[in-house]
Amino acid sequence: MAIMSDAQIAAQYSDFKILALSVDEKDTYFTGCVEIEFPNADNVTFDGYKCDNFIGYDKTGNRIAFDNWYPDEVYYNLCHQINKQRKAA
Repeated sequence: MAIMSDAQIAAQYSDFKILALSVDEKDTYFTGCVEIEFPNADNVTFDGYKCDNFIGYDKTGNRIAFDNWYPDEVYYNLCHQINKQRKAA
């Protein structure tokens, strides 16, 4: 297997779609699950679908951790969508 550049890796994650998002608010933190489709993933090196758990370490939503790693752009977009849903609830 050839080594992929950061740009090649990011391309695998590009144009992702959130299929479902659930958030469970606790007293001092929140948890949840997000289902994500990655239409540009090759399904060999990178899966085209993930169901990923997350935790927000405080109520501000500034520190969210996922079970899986994502490129920065995807990570920040996921965090934004989670916080957007939390504010709408």
